[in-house]
Amino acid sequence: MSESTDQHRAAAADLGPIPVAVITVSDTRTEADDRSGGFLREAIAAAGHEVVLYRIVPDEPYPITQALTEALRSPARVALFNGGTGIAKRDRTYDLIASSLRRELPGFGELFRMLSWEEVGAAAMLSRATAGTIDDTFVACMPGSTNAVQLAWEKLLAPRTPAPGVGDHPLDRLGRGAPYRYDDEPELAVAHARAQALLERYNATRHDEQNARRALLDELFGAVGERVVVKPSLRCDYGTPITIGAGTFINYDCVMLDVAPIAIGADCQIASRVQLLTAEHPVDPVPRRAGWESARPITIGDNVWLGGGVIVCPGVTIGNDSVIGAGSVVTRDIPPGVVAVGNPARVIRGASDSSRLGT
Repeated sequence: MSESTDQHRAAAADLGPIPVAVITVSDTRTEADDRSGGFLREAIAAAGHEVVLYRIVPDEPYPITQALTEALRSPARVALFNGGTGIAKRDRTYDLIASSLRRELPGFGELFRMLSWEEVGAAAMLSRATAGTIDDTFVACMPGSTNAVQLAWEKLLAPRTPAPGVGDHPLDRLGRGAPYRYDDEPELAVAHARAQALLERYNATRHDEQNARRALLDELFGAVGERVVVKPSLRCDYGTPITIGAGTFINYDCVMLDVAPIAIGADCQIASRVQLLTAEHPVDPVPRRAGWESARPITIGDNVWLGGGVIVCPGVTIGNDSVIGAGSVVTRDIPPGVVAVGNPARVIRGASDSSRLGT
């Protein structure tokens, strides 16, 4: 096995449970007798992944297209269609899916037909199984028989969707951008309860209890440098994804939604009521109502000054020595050594353009 193949498999495992859409194309099947769809749903769950969408649609252009659109709008990263890949007049799945693929993977169909040859002989050539990608979603269509679906899953799909790593904490997966539902991750509730208990103690400390505050910060956060000051009250979700460099000062009422990592550099000045928000929800109302969420990390460089009330949005990096004006909303990366203000924050000049202190 090549190094590249090993790397792809490792990366897939790192993503954790993969959200999958299963669509059965049939004019006659119901959920009660959909053996092929049932096999896929059970096999996906047994592999440690999750079926986030299951549909049975008739072999007609509009329902198939609607099912594809729904799958692409859902949190699914993989969409598996079964049925409608033959050459009969009503077999339309292949035509509709193939025409929608941005990048086709011809090897999927070729390997499927090669493997089918061993079971059904020359009839394997009648299958138009295919696969490819549409944006970030892998889409495959295969024949609707249970034997064909089992063959595709066990020989082609399962080896490319390894089970999530053993011991992989949900926060590790969330930090890599994996979609999730809070109610499906009991370990998150435990981590959240731990953080809230520590925060309650921290926010109740007196000013003369600096040693106690430091001990609580060390227990709450992933890493805390020397001479770090964090003024109560402080709010975060989990604590462990947060790291703070030496000499950083964080003023009152800071909010850090740390579903993904928040890395704050050394010697930063974080003014009162700053919000660092890694969590985000789908814009599309369907997965949002279903409870899906995700997160992207925030990185604050060294010697950064965030003015009062600054909001930093998911996925943003702010470069070393930059200044963000009070009340700004930072939606995109900010380069090093600049002053940025506004909603959304825009660079207005270099940070060293003025000799006056504090300007």
